[in-house]
Amino acid sequence: MKRSVKSVILWAALFCVVWCTTAAKDRQAIADSLIDAVRIADTDSLKAKLLCIACGNYYFFNTDSALYYCEQGLDLAEKAGNRNQMAYCYHLMGNAYYMVAKYEKALYNYQQALTIRSELGDRQKESSTLGNIGLVYSNLHDYGKAHEYLVQVANIKAEIDSFSSAYCLSLIHLARNYFYMADYPQALKYGLKALGISTNQSDSIGIANALDLVAGIYAKQGNFNSSLEYYHRAIRINRAVDRKALEAGSLVQMGVVYEHMGNYRQAIDHYIQALAIERNRGDSNAIATIYNNIGVIYDNHWQDNENALKFYRKALTIYEQNHNKRETSINLNNIGRLLGTMGAHREALKYAHQGLEMAIEIRSRDGIMLAYQGLAGIYAGAGEFKKAYQYEQSFGKLRDSLLNEKNSRQLIEMETRYNMEKKVKENELLQKENNIKDAQLKQNRTTQYTLSGGLILILLLLGVLYNRYRLKKRSNKLISREKAIVEGQKNQLSSLNKELKLQKENMELKALQAQMNPHFIFNSLNSIQRFITTHKTEKAHEYLSMFGKIIRNTLNNSDKEAIPVVEELNNLEIYIALEKARVENVIDYQTDIDPKLDIHNLKIPPMLIQPYVENAIWHGLMPKGADGVIQLTMKWEEDRILCTIEDNGIGREQARKIKAQSKMKTQPSKGMKITEERLNALWAKKDQQFQVKVIDLKNKQGEARGTSVLLNLPIDF
Repeated sequence: MKRSVKSVILWAALFCVVWCTTAAKDRQAIADSLIDAVRIADTDSLKAKLLCIACGNYYFFNTDSALYYCEQGLDLAEKAGNRNQMAYCYHLMGNAYYMVAKYEKALYNYQQALTIRSELGDRQKESSTLGNIGLVYSNLHDYGKAHEYLVQVANIKAEIDSFSSAYCLSLIHLARNYFYMADYPQALKYGLKALGISTNQSDSIGIANALDLVAGIYAKQGNFNSSLEYYHRAIRINRAVDRKALEAGSLVQMGVVYEHMGNYRQAIDHYIQALAIERNRGDSNAIATIYNNIGVIYDNHWQDNENALKFYRKALTIYEQNHNKRETSINLNNIGRLLGTMGAHREALKYAHQGLEMAIEIRSRDGIMLAYQGLAGIYAGAGEFKKAYQYEQSFGKLRDSLLNEKNSRQLIEMETRYNMEKKVKENELLQKENNIKDAQLKQNRTTQYTLSGGLILILLLLGVLYNRYRLKKRSNKLISREKAIVEGQKNQLSSLNKELKLQKENMELKALQAQMNPHFIFNSLNSIQRFITTHKTEKAHEYLSMFGKIIRNTLNNSDKEAIPVVEELNNLEIYIALEKARVENVIDYQTDIDPKLDIHNLKIPPMLIQPYVENAIWHGLMPKGADGVIQLTMKWEEDRILCTIEDNGIGREQARKIKAQSKMKTQPSKGMKITEERLNALWAKKDQQFQVKVIDLKNKQGEARGTSVLLNLPIDF
């Protein structure tokens, strides 16, 4: 009897601890009390349960203790034969490794938990582990793999209850993965879907989570006013339900938005509001993050090195106490870089080398690359150029390796999507061909039966003229009907041919996007080399950054039929900035965008304008040599955008003369040819036709003063 009473007391204590954990300020005290309770537990299953819950509290501040007690719990669960408890232990160890960015070990433990939970048929817990695996792959930047797992989670949650808060949360995770993939329309689609379901169910927590996500998407799109509006709504709800952690998180994100807007005082005010909440909650990791954000403003925007260093060091102290090695590594590098800027090179090197060692320990390639870059700058500032050069080389090699891996992964994803789309189109085309053949066979069979019946009828009623007349009339009707069927099939085939032609043009354009102009890439790399050899390191870094952006944007957009107008304009601006930097600033780029154009939501096919801008630079402005101007104008006209690319170059006639005199054989612009054919195909689909107009501009004396290209860009196609 005494043994039974002790068990009841232990289970009651366990329930109370679990129930109040989310509101507790001192997780260590809770975890320690649970370890004490293990000593008097009377069954292995109960001991394992207590150890696991202790682990769930420990991994927020002491990963080593969390793993130690969880492994003990796993041994006890195996001894008791409790497979459900074993899966729980593996899941918690995955969480502990995830907290310190040891993603390979986290994946191993999650996979062990998933295997057991799949065998037990516990779909609810299985989806929880699947979701965590998806988040690990997302942190490894393998967003395609993450997408596979997060879709499975959403499907399972939809099967269980498509109106539940768990299903909304799975949609939010899926939307966030699209966000990391820079597919903001898809991210917004799933975020708003989660918001709609939560609103219909009056789920305040789900509404706040969805509002917070949608606000982040708007911020990434540059729609800062909408972003702030959604963050305000999320904060009001979190305050109403007393969710201090999420309220503080939204305040921090609002601070980031204000920082992007250049309103640094407002950013600091929101960080301080969040800091007050986190101090009351006792969440040291969140406090460290806020200190770091404040330090960034003092460092990057106000150039107040003393205050920046003070806040960086505050953050570092907390990260080290919490054994958060990933953030500790980044913070050490920030402090080292800042001390180098202040001239304290010896102390700067100490911090930077510590940051490098820790990044190597946790195998954080991003952290290693950041450390290499920081050390190169510190050694250069200290006058040790040989070491600076060595670390700069290490930085470049690792950066190129990461870029190549990312590009390879994106190319594989592109190829997979292309093959899937190709297979779907082939199946659709084959199905249409089979339908046509079946219709023809059915028509032939019907015709044969009709003719046979008519022949028999004619043979039977050969002498009756009236019947012959009636049969002839009947036959004429059948022929007319067959002709109508044939004409209808011809029209269908004609439409199909148009669609296939448009698909062909789309594939050619995707191929053009997927391979940047080799001449442009070669010249850009030469420019980077020239900047480095002439010790223009900052200019080389700036040029590399722009070059990386245009390569990444081209790859991201290569599988899209349409992108927002603002993205096309951004890509053009980066491209012209690259050409301008390479040819010593002979280009002035100006835009005149109609205010009626909603450039954030209206979409156009990608890579329609760039070939004409490239042609204007290389055949109009470059031969001129100075004072080159490109004017891009966009106006809204009913269902299309009227786009004009105007330059003040030498004109087409002079360009042709130069080309004729040149010894180099130049090929016609494939980009302009494909773009013009694709525009024709897109307008043909809407039964309209607009030609690309090229106008030679002349002054009053009849002399060439440039060229103007007029494009009619389709929207809603």
